[in-house]
Amino acid sequence: MKKISLLLTALTLAMVIPITSAHAADPTLNRGNGEWDWQGTFDLFYNDTYDYFQTVNCQSTGGSFMMEARAFDKTVMVQLWEDDPSGDDYVGQAKLGHGDSVYFNIENLVDGSNNRAELFALTYENPWKGGELPAMYFWD
Repeated sequence: MKKISLLLTALTLAMVIPITSAHAADPTLNRGNGEWDWQGTFDLFYNDTYDYFQTVNCQSTGGSFMMEARAFDKTVMVQLWEDDPSGDDYVGQAKLGHGDSVYFNIENLVDGSNNRAELFALTYENPWKGGELPAMYFWD
């Protein structure tokens, strides 16, 4: 009886461990409150009206918000802003190179009828010299 119990335990662990490990390693899985939820890849495009590179808006429910630089050829100062019709709100900035990340508390920026903060990143420096387009990964 002890051998059957041990065998069943081993089989159960063999089935659970790979699923748990795969879930933990995938940054794009949404995990709920208290965990980082993947919001997507946001390409930086050149805004010739204002002479800077920016992402489109990402909607956030508040709390902490993290951004990571992707395909940057050099380290540049990246700013995070919250888009509002009455004037954009500055959130913060950080010097980021490829793979660097930073997070901000944006709880006080949730507003509007959708109860969201509309966030975008921008930089006045060109982080790109060719190849893959620079982008930001966003987590909420």
